[in-house]
Amino acid sequence: MKKVHIISLIAIITITCLQGFNIFLQYKNYAFEEMDKINETLYSSIDEELNLRNRKAIQPDKLGEQHFIYKECTPNERNITNGDKEIDLRVFDAKELKRKGLIRSSTDILNLTMQDHNLEKGNDINLSTLDTVFTKNLKTKYKHIIYLLDNKKKHIKFAGCKEEDISNWHISNDVAVNLAKPRFIRVAILITPSQFIIQSFWALVLSVLFVIIAAICIGYQLREIKKRDELLKSRALTVNSIIHDLKSPINSIIALMGVIKLKIMDEPTKRLTGQIINKSKLLVNDIETILSTASDGRRIILNPEKVDVVELANQAKSDIDIIYKDKEHTITINNNDVKGDSIINADKMYLLNVIRNLMENAVKYADKGVIVNVSIKKDSNGLQVCIADNGWGISKKDQKLIFKQFYRVPHEHGPRGHGIGLALVKYVVESHGGHILVKSEVGKGSKFIFNIPSI
Repeated sequence: MKKVHIISLIAIITITCLQGFNIFLQYKNYAFEEMDKINETLYSSIDEELNLRNRKAIQPDKLGEQHFIYKECTPNERNITNGDKEIDLRVFDAKELKRKGLIRSSTDILNLTMQDHNLEKGNDINLSTLDTVFTKNLKTKYKHIIYLLDNKKKHIKFAGCKEEDISNWHISNDVAVNLAKPRFIRVAILITPSQFIIQSFWALVLSVLFVIIAAICIGYQLREIKKRDELLKSRALTVNSIIHDLKSPINSIIALMGVIKLKIMDEPTKRLTGQIINKSKLLVNDIETILSTASDGRRIILNPEKVDVVELANQAKSDIDIIYKDKEHTITINNNDVKGDSIINADKMYLLNVIRNLMENAVKYADKGVIVNVSIKKDSNGLQVCIADNGWGISKKDQKLIFKQFYRVPHEHGPRGHGIGLALVKYVVESHGGHILVKSEVGKGSKFIFNIPSI
């Protein structure tokens, strides 16, 4: 599987996992919100059940209809109210009761003392009534069990559905219903994902649609990438075939010129014929380099020999002077640092191509009157060659991409290249075990430095 397919698959899996995790968090948040509602409903239902018990003997009401009647009493009326004791709330330590989880606020003390008073009279909390009130107030039909707990939080009795394994159920806060001998009410409730799905149906649909749309978009991009990849491969194959076919006529020219050279007696004409043969060989060498660069993982075959780098630089200068005779330029070669020792083991044809290519770029991408300085010096492993100019220069952004195949530095009014030359230069230098770098500033010129170790 190609890298692009693996990355796309990872992207789809990542998006799906993120959406799944988001839905999981939504479900957890939904459960927390529902438990908050359940806790509040439990508090209000306990209060309502207490009110129903207190009024049952006096004025039976319909379930859920609460009434609160009050009047101001005279001292005499207060003394004849069946001898009921007054409740002095000041004797209770509200802070301590809150710490023990018996009350939420000071007003809860009154309800709890009323619960104790009813318990003393045998009018204990009715779990069945509480379950009915709780179910009505809850509105959502959740499977639940209401437990009455002792002061050690052990079950005394329960109401609701049949008791079963509740390890995966949600548990409410424990609500105190007595103060003298603390007892508590607890609700175990089952909140299932199906209920969450019903509540959040459209949000979940949108999440699923998002994943599907993302997968379709990534799939479409993969399809387009595959099409373009096949098209590029087809074009590359065609171009490589054409370039390869150029070798045959050029080799024929070299062979024919060799025969002609043997029959020529005039020395000047013979020298010109020799130059034609050499330039044709350079062209064949360029074709071989292009084909090698275009072939992934294939290295060029070097034919190392003793090469005088200064001599190659002068030969390249001669070629550039002829090609750009109509453009004013100056090329100087400084070999003082090598002290006459400029010979290394390298492939002559390829190294000449590197120096000539860099010199040509220095002249091509500059105004008239450009000055090109070529300096050659020894380093620890071999020779270092620096080709500097005062031309247009290269931006920092383009310097990072300039050695990539088919990348061309944009020039508004300058000549357009093919994006092959510097890629070939880098390829040849690295094939020799060396490296190349560029230093440049827009408007001030460029400096290409490469080294070739002895091989």
